[in-house]
Amino acid sequence: MKRFVLITCLFLFGFAKDKPMVTVTLAPYAYAIEKIAQSDIQVNILIPENANPHIYETKPKEMKKLAQSELWFCSGEQIEKKLKPNIKTKTIELNKNITLLHDECSHCSSGHHHHNSQDLHTWMSPKNYLQQSKTILDALCESFPDKKTKFMDNFKELESELGKLVVVVENYSHKPDCDSFIVSHAAYQYLCHELNMNQISLEYEGKESSLKHLQKIYEDQQSKSFKKVFCQVQHGDMGAKRLASLLKSEVITVNPYQKNYPKAVQEVIEELP
Repeated sequence: MKRFVLITCLFLFGFAKDKPMVTVTLAPYAYAIEKIAQSDIQVNILIPENANPHIYETKPKEMKKLAQSELWFCSGEQIEKKLKPNIKTKTIELNKNITLLHDECSHCSSGHHHHNSQDLHTWMSPKNYLQQSKTILDALCESFPDKKTKFMDNFKELESELGKLVVVVENYSHKPDCDSFIVSHAAYQYLCHELNMNQISLEYEGKESSLKHLQKIYEDQQSKSFKKVFCQVQHGDMGAKRLASLLKSEVITVNPYQKNYPKAVQEVIEELP
């Protein structure tokens, strides 16, 4: 009986193997991995979807999972530069095939503004995200070749879903008198590029708007019909509320960092004029 129990324990604990783990710095990329790998791989999200990635400090348990991961899908965040020297996990750069735009409101790891940097909110363009999903697929197939066929089949469904999202963006037609929208944080430049629109950010030099800056935006934009001002859960909404009051607009809270990627894009599109 004891021998049977010992053999059973060895089978359950000695031979049973946990699912392999991969890490993403930002939550939106977990969506693509889970669509491709489904239940075959665990996904560790380094920065929670409601946290501000510019100032977030990783917790020990997150670092432990990162160290245990087979792959780390990086998106260029400052926190990655800080962690990479101490992590041996293989890194996959998701922006390697993406044309980066200049950051309209850039930050350093402490949250302060700095110049001559690139905008890293690349995933907010469905076309970019589709390209990044292909990078994810290639990396997963290379690291887990026994699952390649399954991953490629699953990717076809994701590709179809993202293709529909690309069409939604392409078919959006804004009003002739409103070619821009107001945001609390400049996270939508890549989406704007595809919408043929502009984002007007309330942030100034990486900080929440001063009354003087808000007044200038109001004076510049009051002739336009802004029905909504967008703010994010990761940033303060005081400036958005002040400007919305002046413009007699509604404040809409959105989250470009959420794990549900299609929703992150659709919730913006649906609220645009």
